Amino acid sequence: MLRVRDLTLTKEDLRLYFTDGYMIFGKPIGDAPVSAVFVTSTQGGDGEILALPPNKSERQSLASYTASPNPERTFQSGCTLFTDETYRDLMAQIRENPVNKKSPRWAWRWLRRGPQSRAIWPPVSRSRWFWICLSGPRASQAFLLRRDRRRGTGATSMRSTTLRARQQITIGQIGFRDNRTFFDVWTAFESRSVRNGTRAAPAPEFELNDFRIDATLLPPISGLQVVTRVKVKPTSGSGRAFPFALA
Repeated sequence: MLRVRDLTLTKEDLRLYFTDGYMIFGKPIGDAPVSAVFVTSTQGGDGEILALPPNKSERQSLASYTASPNPERTFQSGCTLFTDETYRDLMAQIRENPVNKKSPRWAWRWLRRGPQSRAIWPPVSRSRWFWICLSGPRASQAFLLRRDRRRGTGATSMRSTTLRARQQITIGQIGFRDNRTFFDVWTAFESRSVRNGTRAAPAPEFELNDFRIDATLLPPISGLQVVTRVKVKPTSGSGRAFPFALA
């Protein structure tokens, strides 16, 4: 575990600031770690995340949830999953600043908290992260997932960016309704590099056709039983795994 100050991480239209706190990286997968946890336990320590939606409609959508079109929200703990150069970017900043140093004593105290120390890991969207890891070279499947917790309100929000998605930036919050967990999207839009043409928009990875839906109405409570079949045809250059979501 490292005591860190003044780290900055910029990902397209998202900016993350780790002002003062502790950071611990997960075990490496391949040649580098793909996860990190940031925790503040010092007076005045916190982190900040700034989102910059590009158009009026997305700013209005975000403002309806956060009361700001360009929210700059502080957090006291958060985890990051990534498959790009995030680890190397952070380590380069850590090495440049002599204030940043190892803190094994605080690491032991944090780990002794048991399950509470792992409670900030996302309960949903893990499947998307595994999909990226299974789909080919990480450089072409860059992915960043954030989950942050704010002191007092206990509100937990998630921000993600993946270059393979049609809308690369998604901001929202995990919600619970009728004993079900869901991801409530606040705003979603194309990343800056796609909008300005420096990166090509992702092409469809597969084609869907020949849909067949077999529906049966179940009286007397008007239940509906449905079986859907569809043919999937991978396109050229597609990965080894494909996302499948139900809505």
